[in-house]
Amino acid sequence: RERLATAERMALVMSGSISGNRITMISQANELVRANRSKFMEAFDHADHYQTGKIAKREVQRMFSWSGLPMTLEELDDILLVLGMKNLHDVEYQAFMDRLSTLTFDLPEMFEGQSSVRFAPTHLNEVIGRRVRERKKAALASLREEDPEATGYLTKA
Repeated sequence: RERLATAERMALVMSGSISGNRITMISQANELVRANRSKFMEAFDHADHYQTGKIAKREVQRMFSWSGLPMTLEELDDILLVLGMKNLHDVEYQAFMDRLSTLTFDLPEMFEGQSSVRFAPTHLNEVIGRRVRERKKAALASLREEDPEATGYLTKA
């Protein structure tokens, strides 16, 4: 199920439905929530006057703005779309927080179709780290081919 959701998110980006700027916004929202989850949950609980587990989208938008990440309702709609929570008037904040804080952006392919994307630092480290690990793995495989007996020595041909 998570693989399908990830594929759907990637399809949204690759189709151009979500712009590079919006990807940046989602990345920044993710990092903000990861760093301040308990404060966000406290704010959500405070805004949920009837203890329904839901608050209006406008309240979610205000919370991000007050936290230093101003966004429009359209940008929030894009975040909800990527999280699989589209067409909502009220946001189930526990599910929103869970999905947003666990979004990993571990798909470099998602971003390679964009001409430029500014990542939040955490996600930049993840993407670069993945690429470095892939290149290291390829280099080690190449060395194993050149040294099939695993002697630790390479000879000139």
